[in-house]
Amino acid sequence: MAQWDLVFTTGEHTDGNGNKKVWTEADLDRIVALFNPKFHEPPLVLGHPSDNAPAFGWVEQMKRIGTGLYVAYKGVVDEFKEWNRKGMFKKKSIALYPNGMLRHVGYLGAMPPAIKGLPDFAFADGDLGKPVVWEFCDMDDMTIAGLFRRLREFIISKFDKETADQVIPDYEVTGLQVSACMPDEKEVDDMGLTGPTYKEAEMDQKAFDALSKRVEGLEAGIKSINDSIAAFGETMKGLNGTITAIQTQFTQGEEAAARREFTAFCEGLKTRILPAEIPTIVDQMMNLRKATDVEFSEGGETKKRSAVDDFKLKLQGRAETVQFGEFATGDLAGQREAGGEDAVAIAQKAQEFQDAEAKAGRTITIADAVTHVRNEAGKGGAR
Repeated sequence: MAQWDLVFTTGEHTDGNGNKKVWTEADLDRIVALFNPKFHEPPLVLGHPSDNAPAFGWVEQMKRIGTGLYVAYKGVVDEFKEWNRKGMFKKKSIALYPNGMLRHVGYLGAMPPAIKGLPDFAFADGDLGKPVVWEFCDMDDMTIAGLFRRLREFIISKFDKETADQVIPDYEVTGLQVSACMPDEKEVDDMGLTGPTYKEAEMDQKAFDALSKRVEGLEAGIKSINDSIAAFGETMKGLNGTITAIQTQFTQGEEAAARREFTAFCEGLKTRILPAEIPTIVDQMMNLRKATDVEFSEGGETKKRSAVDDFKLKLQGRAETVQFGEFATGDLAGQREAGGEDAVAIAQKAQEFQDAEAKAGRTITIADAVTHVRNEAGKGGAR
């Protein structure tokens, strides 16, 4: 359980500077509401040092009970507990910042406290309980800080943290939030040390106008950046379309060039490849362009060549199936082989036979088909 120490009461009190003020329960509630250890942990000190040091403990909780302001401590050092037991510093007084926030609790020796009649306090070991936090800050300052925080988060969502750090650094937003709950330098210098002082902090209108203009400028800058990103996106779409079209044209051109090359190669092997075979063989060669390389042994070494080149070698090694002079061209048209069939007719029948075999599920080469037709023609002639 927390130990609660009465440090201040309502009524008319005079601070160390001779200022008098009537303190009400509402004033005490404001002090409690301003207590926020995230921004300032009031220390437990000896007397009222201007730098709040050294600290012998820290205010962990604060509350009002009736007309009294009570605090609970944490981290109280053993030396201070011993001094307290010996009665060296039994009396206490508080110092407030100008906005009413607790600055520190000062234990006094020979110096009389500003508030007479406060009971002595004895520290006990053990758990002081979990802290209870209340927040109350200047609403104008906090509103501006919140605006910049939301603007920073918006930039992060639209772009990234690095961009947000360049436009609105996180430490600047945090500084605004802290300053909303902390007095400025001048107020700290003007504060009372041994008794309470009180002054409402007001936002300077010029500063507010300057911040408003800065926000407007940032919003305009963000809109400009968004517009630029949108325009860039449209440009990228156009470029992607152009690149795709170029790639398609290149692929088509490459395939057309390869097909022309393979056709010319086949037409160059007139005595080994029939004209009717050429389209089928060219299609095979087009498919072989993407096939894996063929390995072969030469001179005791394993070598590789492309599947297309390997297929070309096989075509070049074919046995001659049709004599060049037998093509039905010009004055040779109608010339017949033995058995009564001209070369064109043989090629046509060979293609028909190959197609029929394919439909029956059997695959034969065009050379075998030509041989089959010739054999059949020979049989007919023999009869």
